[in-house]
Amino acid sequence: MTSTQTLSPMLETKGHREAVTALAFSPDGDKLVSGDAAHDIVHDGHLRPIQKVVCKNPQSPIGPMRSLAFSHDGRSWFSATPTHIQKVDTETGATQWCYAPLTSLGVFHDAPMRIATSANGKLAVCFESGEMAIWSFDEDVPRRARANAKGHFLAWLGNDYVVSADGFEVQVTEATTGQRVRTWHLQERILGLSVEPERRLAAIRTLHQLDLIDLMNGAHLGSAPAGPGLPLVAFRPRSDFLASPGVDGVNLTTLSGMNVLNFPIRDTRATSIAFTGDGSRMAIGCADGSIHQILLPYVA
Repeated sequence: MTSTQTLSPMLETKGHREAVTALAFSPDGDKLVSGDAAHDIVHDGHLRPIQKVVCKNPQSPIGPMRSLAFSHDGRSWFSATPTHIQKVDTETGATQWCYAPLTSLGVFHDAPMRIATSANGKLAVCFESGEMAIWSFDEDVPRRARANAKGHFLAWLGNDYVVSADGFEVQVTEATTGQRVRTWHLQERILGLSVEPERRLAAIRTLHQLDLIDLMNGAHLGSAPAGPGLPLVAFRPRSDFLASPGVDGVNLTTLSGMNVLNFPIRDTRATSIAFTGDGSRMAIGCADGSIHQILLPYVA
């Protein structure tokens, strides 16, 4: 494909009052959970227009929804705000457990930043301090095991390793021991991170460019200029394409930076991006509270 194809949404909904800051599809792609800057969570059971708020943190969290993730079996999902981490039952919306960081004089220490789930039932959490915790899904009371890891961005690499980034460093950490396996130093501040676990690739977004790294051997595979908009980046699963904001919406580009698909967004901007596990659909959360879902064609 040599020219950029423009796509229209198969579904556009507006169930949020504030900017959509986090999105997550269930493993089978049939469910979507989204969170916004007012820490509201909206759950769409079967890709219908979003109507029902199924969970609002009963302990009055402060700040935006920072991260969302489903369990590997889709039976529960996890949310992170600056003040809480929750495990929620997918069908009922009931909170199964809730973790809150310690406070001192009303100030939260080690506020959660990002969460990520593995296929073998582990939850990785990174905190503002740069430290990380690994919890088991089946623990009624989550136990925190600190690891010395960078942590404002987070993703699993298989079931044994966690990729994290903070400031000017990216590192791979062994999940059981917390030992660093590999570290990369960048010249520019890291503003976004996405990992393609099957190919062991990491896409790193800085202010001016997008870098591609082979996580197995540490090789720098190339760079491409970064587009305008928020520094979002997301691999399309099982493909050689990345999604990131462009001049007039969200673009799907090759790893070398060539645009192949464009989804235009009018009168607002993209604030979050997520794909189904098979890469067949993309969801874009926007600053006006809307969510656009796009059925993606096969791109060779």
